Amino acid sequence: MFYITVFALFTSAFCMNANIKEMVNKDNKNLFGSKSRYKITTSSPPRIKLSETPECADDIRHLCPTSILNNNFAVLDCLQNDKQREDADLSPQCHHLIWTFKRNLTIDNRFVTTAKHMCKKFLETQKECVPLENERGQMLSCLMDFAENATEPECRSFLKKMEAIIFSDYRLIYKFTEECKSDIDQFQCGRLDMDSEDPHSQGETIECLSKQTEKLTPQCRHEILRIAELQGDDFHLDRPLFFACREDRERFCEKVDAGEGRVYRCLMRHKMERDMSQECREKLFQRERLVVHDYKINRGLAKACRENIKIYHCRDQTSDRREIRLAQILLCLENALHKGYPVAGECQAEMLEHRQTLMENYQLTPELTAACEKDVQHFCGRRLELGGKTLHCLMDHAKPSRLDGGRISDSCRRELESLLKQSDVGEDWRVDPVLQEACQPVVDAVCSREKPGEGRVMSCLMKHFDSTHMTEDCKEKLLQIQYFVARDFKLDPALYKRCRKEAETYCHAKKEWYDKPSRMDPERGPIVLPCLYRYAYHPDKNVQLSRECLYEVRRVMRQRAVSVDLLPEIEEPCLLDLTKYCNENVEKGEEMQCLQKNLKDLSSECQKAVSNFTEEESEHLELNYPLFFSCSSILHKHCNELMAKDVDQGDLIQCLILHKNEPEMKMNPKCRISVEHFQLISLKNYKFSYKFKEACKKDVLHLCKNVKTKPEVISCLSGIVTNDTVFEKAHRVSRECRQQLKFELFEREENIKLDPVLNSACADDQKKFCFNVRHEEAQVSMLECLKNHQKDLSSSCHKIIFNREKEEMIDNSIDYALISTCKPMIKKFCSDTEMTQGVAKIMVHTITFQTKHFQHTMRDWKSNGGPRKGGSSEVDKSSFFRRVRLICTTIMYGCSKSTCHTFEW
Repeated sequence: MFYITVFALFTSAFCMNANIKEMVNKDNKNLFGSKSRYKITTSSPPRIKLSETPECADDIRHLCPTSILNNNFAVLDCLQNDKQREDADLSPQCHHLIWTFKRNLTIDNRFVTTAKHMCKKFLETQKECVPLENERGQMLSCLMDFAENATEPECRSFLKKMEAIIFSDYRLIYKFTEECKSDIDQFQCGRLDMDSEDPHSQGETIECLSKQTEKLTPQCRHEILRIAELQGDDFHLDRPLFFACREDRERFCEKVDAGEGRVYRCLMRHKMERDMSQECREKLFQRERLVVHDYKINRGLAKACRENIKIYHCRDQTSDRREIRLAQILLCLENALHKGYPVAGECQAEMLEHRQTLMENYQLTPELTAACEKDVQHFCGRRLELGGKTLHCLMDHAKPSRLDGGRISDSCRRELESLLKQSDVGEDWRVDPVLQEACQPVVDAVCSREKPGEGRVMSCLMKHFDSTHMTEDCKEKLLQIQYFVARDFKLDPALYKRCRKEAETYCHAKKEWYDKPSRMDPERGPIVLPCLYRYAYHPDKNVQLSRECLYEVRRVMRQRAVSVDLLPEIEEPCLLDLTKYCNENVEKGEEMQCLQKNLKDLSSECQKAVSNFTEEESEHLELNYPLFFSCSSILHKHCNELMAKDVDQGDLIQCLILHKNEPEMKMNPKCRISVEHFQLISLKNYKFSYKFKEACKKDVLHLCKNVKTKPEVISCLSGIVTNDTVFEKAHRVSRECRQQLKFELFEREENIKLDPVLNSACADDQKKFCFNVRHEEAQVSMLECLKNHQKDLSSSCHKIIFNREKEEMIDNSIDYALISTCKPMIKKFCSDTEMTQGVAKIMVHTITFQTKHFQHTMRDWKSNGGPRKGGSSEVDKSSFFRRVRLICTTIMYGCSKSTCHTFEW
């Protein structure tokens, strides 16, 4: 019944004056503009077969199989799909006959009767189309607009057949020429007069206008996008694309049935394949640009996300516009996802494809293209590359150059940030084709078990940033993405998901992942993460972060420590300093160490930022990336219990210092160098040693107000402790500070470089008496060498050495040589005892002679009021302390009575 009805409509539409040639007067006739129009008879003409008309019989029999000659629609389909141009191999008379046939069909009032019959139920639901039945062509236009809602198979088939006819020539599309006449003239997209010598090829005018979408008048742009929407269901309706991609469809999408945008989607997935023809790729790109202006042009996205778009009000405040930009829909749906609301799986799959599309070609985003035109020419060369390469070039130059400070313009950077937000680049690594290509081998090696989505693969790649599997290319592309993710905490999905409420409560973050432009407040992304980190270890448990949020904050801060570029709170105030001090001979990731080494020379703002971060590093070792990464194996072996704790408050770095001379540490030069770097940096300010700062800050304020550097603070406090101990006074330094001070003094004894006062005073003596001390041993060995030559030292060096020995005598736990040499004995007898009590406990296990001798010496020292201040020289006092120290050493070694006499008391 369907084919009988359609055939009757097709044949009756063949209403024209008798002589076809009279209708092709190219000089005087203008189909749309002149007063002289083609006349359409109202009498019922005889039913005619196109294949039997004098004008077309030969052409049709030559081009189409004989089996379809009796079916006018099949003939039209044959002529439209066989040749790339509508007039190819057709005589001018036949071409015009075919066109007039189709034109009459679209405006014939009998179309209404057929439409009512075929789409009865559909018309009942589309009330707005009924009043248009008496206006030529308007009902057809109306039904086409809502064709996707048709449920009756016969109606859908009927409308699809009519679409195939209408889109074969732009002049058949209702209202199109009226709305676009001036644009067609302005952009020279075709002639509106009927010229049989130069007939229009199908779709070329529409294609021409589509390339100028941003420059068209609003009325014409509306028509172009409406046409693209109607074409979206079946790629046959986009004539230029159909012909450009026929072979590509056979190659890539042979088994994909046409309809519902399936062929479009298939071709889009393969558009970057090497075998894809350039002509087809260009047509697909052109269509993608239209989708950016109106998401409904992509039928797959519009259909899959229809319900979610309604539920989450993604079209609110846009009812006055037919076209809704793709960005608005993507951001609205992504906002729902990030808030934990459900979005259909089919919709998410469509969203992912479009996010990938946006990242593949920056020219798809008109605002970005306009804002970055000069930047692309300046930084990326004139040659534009597909596959996301130009976009990554812009990303790479978003951060200032260390050479000349050059970077992309602010307007370009803003649009780049907007695009990365639309594509939600941190959520799924597959969105970025450049990143995927560079990092696929790394993912296969170390992240193959990570499920895509929620930033899991990106986080895995950052975790293995310096693994043996990581490539330089992957590092580079990963950092280009992370540079932007680090400046907007919402682009890290796991962090946003688990910390959103705390960020709103404590850090004034936005309530929505994305909000309407009218309700957008200034971006606070760069400061949210440091703010959260401050609350991670807040002393007030009522405002501490949740366990889940704390885990994510620590993960992100640890991962971003790999490069100063990912720390906007450091990079921005230190731009000039990085260029001045860290531009040459500084490896990637070592910029922070460079800034710390030059701390006193930095600008005030940079110095403040670096000092604050160094204090954080001292408390939380994971922020010190070079040290944490290079020492990971040693941490797991010697500090495993501390690693298991949720909070590190300076314990890990202290653990590494205590194990600095373990065999494993000596075999790991990178770890050892990193530990020493931190020790040397901590000398610049006592606050850079977290446990020392926390334990002694009140004592420093009360007893050592005018000192700042760590050596000065240590010297001040230790002097007070020594005097109070020697003269048996009440301790002025708190017990907590005295305990930590022992560790600091012990650390200082390990390496003469950690004692700058001694190192400076004894510089000449080191060269004179200790020149043969090997570099790898020039730590405790240098200090011991100076002590062995004490009688020959310069006065300034001798005085400081004497004071150091006096401190060691009062508290043997700070004698690094003694403790490190006797470590096995200490472990044996003192594992459950404080180090300060270690020697006393070992004495219990030694022979009586040694114990009594030690006690006698101490008694003699005290009975004489301690070291004599009058007639005795400092050498006498030094000799006394050395005698006691040697006795302690003898006891520690547990020497027998027969061997003890070998020591020169």
